[in-house]
Amino acid sequence: MKREARWAALAIAVLVGSAAGASAEVRRVESVGAIAVYPDVRRSSPPRDAAVRRALDTAVWDVARSLAPDIGAAEAEEVFPAALGSDPFQYTNRFRIIEDRGEVPASITSESGAPTEYVVVVDASIDAGRVEDRLREAGLLFTRAGGGDRRITVVVEQLADFVAYEHLLESLVSGARARSAVPTEFERGRAVIEVTAETGPARLLDDLVATAPPGLSIQSLGIAGETLTLRIAYEAPPEPDPASATTTPLRNRRN
Repeated sequence: MKREARWAALAIAVLVGSAAGASAEVRRVESVGAIAVYPDVRRSSPPRDAAVRRALDTAVWDVARSLAPDIGAAEAEEVFPAALGSDPFQYTNRFRIIEDRGEVPASITSESGAPTEYVVVVDASIDAGRVEDRLREAGLLFTRAGGGDRRITVVVEQLADFVAYEHLLESLVSGARARSAVPTEFERGRAVIEVTAETGPARLLDDLVATAPPGLSIQSLGIAGETLTLRIAYEAPPEPDPASATTTPLRNRRN
């Protein structure tokens, strides 16, 4: 699955149960799945089924990233397929479609070039213990959150760009060194992320700003207790102009 298609399917993961041992841990996930629809291409299965599978697949990956927060999005694209396989149903205890939006103008999958997309919202229970076992077998598990870590709520307001949101999620772990960054709410114009980190919200903000990738703008709207409120935007850096590149003159050139 293409990176933009996988991470464009929004996933919101909430921990709802944990018994003794990781194998009993189940996470309830509300996930939006979108599949591009091309008018001249016949699919082997209905787009609705493909959208459900995309939502479940993304939900499994979201749980995996929360278990192995040191793995960034780019690295996950390389290592998760081999570790987790291609069947999200083996990690799904149960699911139900809570909203069938049908075929709508392309928004989430707009980079695919398709004019429309099929979108569903799925509520699923993901077996985090089984996901963890697979990651452990593949040697991908890193240190889990320790007792001295702090739980910080990062609220993103006036959110208009999913690409900016995607960069923020990755920057929280890869740049600000948070142990995990798990989305818990996502609605038009607003997102909430539960972050586990060794530092408080003020230091987390400083680290985010200092390590933000080119093009990602991060503005603080305030800190209240363990809650950090942000406004973010992303503008792709300009491509270098080959004509402006400095060339080294040739010397001792023979005719």
